[in-house]
Amino acid sequence: METRNQGYLFGLAGVLVFSGSVPATRAAVSGFDPLFLTAARASIAALVGAVPLLMFRAPRPLRRDLVALTLVSACVVIGFPLLSALALRHMPAARGLLFMGLLPLSTATFGVHAFMAKSSKVGGWQKARKRAVFRLPARHSIA
Repeated sequence: METRNQGYLFGLAGVLVFSGSVPATRAAVSGFDPLFLTAARASIAALVGAVPLLMFRAPRPLRRDLVALTLVSACVVIGFPLLSALALRHMPAARGLLFMGLLPLSTATFGVHAFMAKSSKVGGWQKARKRAVFRLPARHSIA
């Protein structure tokens, strides 16, 4: 299989897995504490991630990278799952998916503004951001 097609398949698999994580978290918070769920997810991810690292004998991170890695891992492994679980105790999964769907747009917008990207496509991102911020909440009321 071509590398490009393989990339698309991996991307599709990632989207499908992620799309199931919000409804699964919503179902789980009805019976489990969000802190327990966060610890369980982090433990499972650590075990799954350790296997290829040990198999391929990946080198340890450099000392100068530890602060950045600690910050990223605190946000990705603890912050996002914990805050998502806490929020999903008070809202349906469909609404949670709507807001999480806006995360890539928010990330791209932040990246453009933070790094002052000079691209001809920046105008398109700004229009998309305005549409998402002003039109989606009107159609999908948060109340």
